[in-house]
Amino acid sequence: MAIEVKNTKGLANISGVKLLVVGASGSGKTNLARSTGKTIIISAESGDLTLNDVEVDTVRVKSLNELKEAYKYVKDNSDKYDTVIIDSITETGDLIVAELKKDPEFSSMKDGMKLWMKFSEIMLAIAKSFRDLDNINVVILALAESIKNGFEEKIMPMIPAKKVQAKLGSLYDEVLMIRVDEDGNREFVCRPIPDFDAKDRSGKLEPVEPYDKLKGLKPIFNKILQIKESK
Repeated sequence: MAIEVKNTKGLANISGVKLLVVGASGSGKTNLARSTGKTIIISAESGDLTLNDVEVDTVRVKSLNELKEAYKYVKDNSDKYDTVIIDSITETGDLIVAELKKDPEFSSMKDGMKLWMKFSEIMLAIAKSFRDLDNINVVILALAESIKNGFEEKIMPMIPAKKVQAKLGSLYDEVLMIRVDEDGNREFVCRPIPDFDAKDRSGKLEPVEPYDKLKGLKPIFNKILQIKESK
């Protein structure tokens, strides 16, 4: 098999920005879709009413097979879109758990470990498959969950499997959290803080970036891709 050699300079401009965004319910995660160019949302929930004033393509998925079909559609049509958004990986996980529990192979209480091993395998495969899409930005949205570990408390993506929860952030170059500051304004946390392992491998973002309801992720993408915003 012939190998393909790529140069890392400008790679994000070719392959797209790969981003995980974590936030509480109502923090404005779905709203980010209005600012990411020609966008398609793969939705496992019904929370896109906030986008009823803009035109964004949406695919509703209710099974693993439908998710696979949606992935194939995006892969085959990546030239038509700037960004694909998974809304949300939390609801997608719940969907897969419910589907696995219907399978006699995994429905036995005695084989609970088997179910979670299969779940972790599927979820990590989904996260990697979307991450590896070329020529398109990939945004994974996740509900935030506070996890206590001894005296420490961490905010993590809400996913019903510790292995996936711990590994998800490592799969993406950019891991941001939406939070509300002391003045009630939303903002993106882009660098690690004591209770959240944010990450900016591009090195282009400030530790905290403003959240603009209308611009959403556009300033984030522009900074990472080094595109000057038009005034």
